[in-house]
Amino acid sequence: MSSPYFPSADDGPAVRANAGSEPGPSAPFALCIGNEPLVDRRVLSNLEEDFDSPTTVHAFARDFAQSWDGKYQRLASSVQQRDQARAMEAALSVKVTSTMVGAARLAFLATRFEQLIENNDMDAAAGTLACVATCGSDTTTELFRTYIPREG
Repeated sequence: MSSPYFPSADDGPAVRANAGSEPGPSAPFALCIGNEPLVDRRVLSNLEEDFDSPTTVHAFARDFAQSWDGKYQRLASSVQQRDQARAMEAALSVKVTSTMVGAARLAFLATRFEQLIENNDMDAAAGTLACVATCGSDTTTELFRTYIPREG
């Protein structure tokens, strides 16, 4: 499965060669560029309609954003320890909660990450952790910037 996150052998040598050569601090960050929005506001709007109140959805989005660091740490430690079962559980958690909160890019990335774990390709999974961290951080920043009301 090829995407802007994970070029594949089917993409040809030019795409694969360029995927990790973007300017920046390190190659994995170049893989974090995608067509999916960081936050799909339609998902959040639909949730607001389902709950008849934006307050509940704001709280859910805030909880997601505030729990991101812990979710990422569980994912990273399970991959670094090469614990496939824990890594799969952590990837599923990121995928499901990202989907629910409208974090489309992170949900896509978590789905691909889950496939790597399922195939027991822990080296490739470890190689994408920086991308997952960046995407998650960008997503939480976007949620706080554009959706979650300031407290106080």
